[in-house]
Amino acid sequence: MNWLLAIATFYLALWFVVAFLAARISGWAALVDVYRLSTPFNGKHWRVWHAELRYGSSYGFSNVGANPQGLYLAVNKLLPCHPPLLIPWTDVSISLTKGRWHTPWTLRFRRTHWEFRFRRVSGVYVRLTEKDGRQLTELAGSTGKALRPRS
Repeated sequence: MNWLLAIATFYLALWFVVAFLAARISGWAALVDVYRLSTPFNGKHWRVWHAELRYGSSYGFSNVGANPQGLYLAVNKLLPCHPPLLIPWTDVSISLTKGRWHTPWTLRFRRTHWEFRFRRVSGVYVRLTEKDGRQLTELAGSTGKALRPRS
């Protein structure tokens, strides 16, 4: 029975190490340092199945949302080292781009995706599908913040 405990401990430790490295490589940890959400999010949010962070890291179980204060980003609670974020609208810039789109299983090409960059954390971006990006910017517009992509 001790070997079962050892194996379970090993896999749990491995899960935390992988989550820690994923947070560092994807840029999530840098965003957490500046934009960590300390209270429950109050606003509309939904699950997106394709969200890309820097270096092609994908979270197939991400949540995005908006309220008058800013852009909400979160991942599944089963992924440690990834607390939710609330990024003020004044720090968000958006571009509508074309190009490669990565998923965990394959490299896909999409016509257009929305890229969100953040003023206080350079080099980190979040890409959403055209549908999710449009829905998010429309929701932001309903909160009084007019978001328009730059060309």
